[in-house]
Amino acid sequence: MPVQQMRGQAMKATSKVMRAAAAALLLMGICPLAGCTAQQKEEPDFSNIGDIAQLTTMKCYYHNVAKYERDADGYLFGIGNIGAKRLWFEYDATVNMGIDANEVEISEPDENGTVTITLPPVEVQGNPDIDTSSMTTPVTETGWFTDITQDEKTSTLNSAQNEIIEKANSDEALKQQAKDRAKEILTRYVMGVGEGIGQTYTVVFQDAEEGQE
Repeated sequence: MPVQQMRGQAMKATSKVMRAAAAALLLMGICPLAGCTAQQKEEPDFSNIGDIAQLTTMKCYYHNVAKYERDADGYLFGIGNIGAKRLWFEYDATVNMGIDANEVEISEPDENGTVTITLPPVEVQGNPDIDTSSMTTPVTETGWFTDITQDEKTSTLNSAQNEIIEKANSDEALKQQAKDRAKEILTRYVMGVGEGIGQTYTVVFQDAEEGQE
């Protein structure tokens, strides 16, 4: 075989080897980057925690009695029972018992996949919602020259509403029930977010002032 032809074939072979080596180096540079992207964990999005926390509120129903009494002031011109007043009526109301959604805090998952949720105290949220159709006709009793004013009726109802709030806030069994409900719903939310990105999370709760449970 002529020498020039042999040299040409050798140059072609060398060129192929160089192109193959260059391609191999390029792949070596690309593959690690591709592997990094594939293995990177997707971060969970817990931004809806406040909206979910609002759904944990539990409705409680109360039947209440509103009463107002004022004793007689004395006698006038020999007539007794001046100024005496009695007012009494019943009604039903709904109380929202739960946590303040704006005060709920949630952590990012730690290295073990544990998510910590900090809960504020359970208490009555807002004022009791009165079922106006349940209100009975007020029973009134007045003394001589005495009327029950609209302000007194309003004040009597406000006092009755405050009594419901105090009663609900002192009901520890009811508050625990509302707290358990909040935990269950928030746990399902966190687990659902994890499943959406292929992760399994463990949820722990702690009180805002008392520390982890």
